[in-house]
Amino acid sequence: MKNHTFEAFETAYPASARQIGNLVRMEDAISSLGFPSFFEPISVLDGLGTDSSAKLVGPMAPALNAWTRHIAYGTIARIRDLTEPLVHQLVKGKLSIASVLQRTILENAGRAAFAVGKLRDCSQHRSWDDLRAAIPKSLFGTCMTEIEGSIFEDFSDLTAQRPTKVGQFIDALESLAGTQESGGQSFFNGLYALLCDLAHASQRANQGYCQVPETAGNGWTI
Repeated sequence: MKNHTFEAFETAYPASARQIGNLVRMEDAISSLGFPSFFEPISVLDGLGTDSSAKLVGPMAPALNAWTRHIAYGTIARIRDLTEPLVHQLVKGKLSIASVLQRTILENAGRAAFAVGKLRDCSQHRSWDDLRAAIPKSLFGTCMTEIEGSIFEDFSDLTAQRPTKVGQFIDALESLAGTQESGGQSFFNGLYALLCDLAHASQRANQGYCQVPETAGNGWTI
């Protein structure tokens, strides 16, 4: 299937032809996947309202089955929805918007890698109890945990808890991809740091809006 956005990027940056070809094949493969319905059990949690993370109580199999599908389907849907807009913004030369989109893609990919790592570790240790805290944290984790007195306080939820730190997601992505082991240097951690600089209110991000028409020995005209 032809994609005009990807074709426009390849035309603008011919050296990227191989990467764009790989991206198109990945997009076609991902887009061919459906999302079969699944059963979502009621979550029984222990530890709500305490300083410790809430933990699942009861049988793990139904919760584990639903959780793996939440992670898989959610990751596919988000990345599939964001990839073409990202490439489109790069074609337009809109680096700030592209950085925000790429950062979101990395975070979602990292969340999936984190889940894979948790499943692998539990399988190796033949114990699934660690997931009793990981599952509710990834399902109910939110930044809206201290919203009393704000205009959003009606959105407060008893199940709300602090989410897993994004740094753990990026570390998991680095580990799963094996980039640091194969190349000897971190890739995703450095990339994520750069994307944060470009997306946040930082002077590095503002450089794209500046021109330097004149350079002198003691400074620059900006």
